[in-house]
Amino acid sequence: MTDFEKIEKLREHANVTFEEAKQALEAAQGDILDAMIWLEKHGKVKGPSESVHSTKYEDQPTYSSVSEKVKESTDKEKENSAGSRFKNGVKRVWRFFTGNYFVISKDGREIVVLPLLVVLAALIFLFFFTIITLIVLLFLGFHYSFRGRDSMDSVNEVMDKASDAATEFADKVRNDFK
Repeated sequence: MTDFEKIEKLREHANVTFEEAKQALEAAQGDILDAMIWLEKHGKVKGPSESVHSTKYEDQPTYSSVSEKVKESTDKEKENSAGSRFKNGVKRVWRFFTGNYFVISKDGREIVVLPLLVVLAALIFLFFFTIITLIVLLFLGFHYSFRGRDSMDSVNEVMDKASDAATEFADKVRNDFK
């Protein structure tokens, strides 16, 4: 954030002049929160002035200073930054590929259960071998499905249809050879 943007943010939250905001930022060496505290100490901004006392336990209204509001808004800006969004996206992709599994089964028994990350690596590094192996296994009566953290019912329905079609085709070829 540039100095001008900091001054504008400080002016917006503290309702002070440009010169007062600039002076406070210089005194605080560019830190907005310290600048707000400096403004409060020098009487340019009022701090929290109300307090509530009671002997009875109940939710009391809370009052926050302007410096707390500025800190909250800068924290929200950090959360919405491009780097933070990228990091969260990478986390979601990692959780998807490690929390879901590719299952190869035959006659209702699970033969192999692999994390999707392993399947992705096989597709990247051994693409043709992986595809040919999956097709051959499909015609030998193996079934594929997905399971895990995310719901993949629609994908599993498509996989079941592909398995059924391959089984029918394999049966037809066997009958033609007889």
